[in-house]
Amino acid sequence: MMSNRNHAVQYLRTALNKRNADFRDGQWESIEQLLQRRRVLVVQRTGWGKSMVYFLATKLLREQGAGPTLLISPLLSLMRNQIEAAQRMGVTAVTINSTNNAEWQQIANELAANRVDVLLISPERLANDEFRQNVLGRLASNIGMLVVDEAHCISDWGHDFRPDYRRIVRILQALPQNIPVLATTATANDRVVNDVQSQLGSNIVLQRGSLVRESLKLQNISMPSPSARMAWMAETIPNLPSSGIVYALTQRDAERVAEWLRITGIKAQVYHDLVSATRASLGNCVPSLNHPKLVPDFAEKLAGELGLPFIECVTKIRDSSQQKLMENSFQQVKNLDGVFQVSDQCRAEPCLLIDDVIDSGWTFTVLAALLGKAGCSAVFPLALALNSPRMD
Repeated sequence: MMSNRNHAVQYLRTALNKRNADFRDGQWESIEQLLQRRRVLVVQRTGWGKSMVYFLATKLLREQGAGPTLLISPLLSLMRNQIEAAQRMGVTAVTINSTNNAEWQQIANELAANRVDVLLISPERLANDEFRQNVLGRLASNIGMLVVDEAHCISDWGHDFRPDYRRIVRILQALPQNIPVLATTATANDRVVNDVQSQLGSNIVLQRGSLVRESLKLQNISMPSPSARMAWMAETIPNLPSSGIVYALTQRDAERVAEWLRITGIKAQVYHDLVSATRASLGNCVPSLNHPKLVPDFAEKLAGELGLPFIECVTKIRDSSQQKLMENSFQQVKNLDGVFQVSDQCRAEPCLLIDDVIDSGWTFTVLAALLGKAGCSAVFPLALALNSPRMD
């Protein structure tokens, strides 16, 4: 009888289409812990193959009679890539998100019939009452494994803390101890790892590797002037393999660099907030009690220039402290609790959301979540300026 490891290697080779493929250090060990119904935190570099761990573990658990895996992932683009990866190894993966409302009932039926191996959702989906009652409630009694992708988002000390990840901790507390749990991240220092471990449970197994990626190099070149930088790019870029990205300080600089590269025969396109803004169907703004006319006036004029209707469907119902005065991400999120309200004027269309100054990014994040719940299909944030960091 073929061992679990040999069985998993065969699936791995099928997924990668490589006859001699084998596990990287730590991959099989992580899968084995999950097959033993343990909780595992994997901290490995991007490209190591964390998705292989949870898809192969799901495949083997399903063959043992376990229920479907619930995979919580923060980005829709990541979900699409993960679904494609799952299909290559014969794992049926589906997602419930704001873009496929018409499919929710069918997916719920497929889950009830045990024809789904992996359900992918965003952490914000856990705040949706309909999802909790109609999908999560049914899945709870049959869940085979819980996976938390980008687990550093749980930590107050992580660079990308998301408050909806807090709901995951409550789900973990309700799960029986024999349900395997996998948390993965490629972005975690010791403080973040310790924080995530404490929130996921003291009995969690840590599988940690080097986060260094040999394919990435960092080099600092000093140039005497902007013209020297432009000349260096025109000379160097044609000799580089494949395509790349040039970051500029301002939108004007981005336009200037792209134009210069095109003049020198290099195919270059520019992308910045105003480019993405053209994909919106309506304009909106972040209200301010201190400057009630400044942002709305500008936003209305900009929306007019872009040919977008301007609808003020966001109101500020109470004042709040400045975000730059907060000590960490948790305080910044807490500072915005109950500050904004979205009216029923909101349309189910892409929205351009304009603010004057951005301190932490959480104002955009919170409002994007509120607008999404109110029906906006996408939110494109645009800030007129970045604030300086808090100075004590």
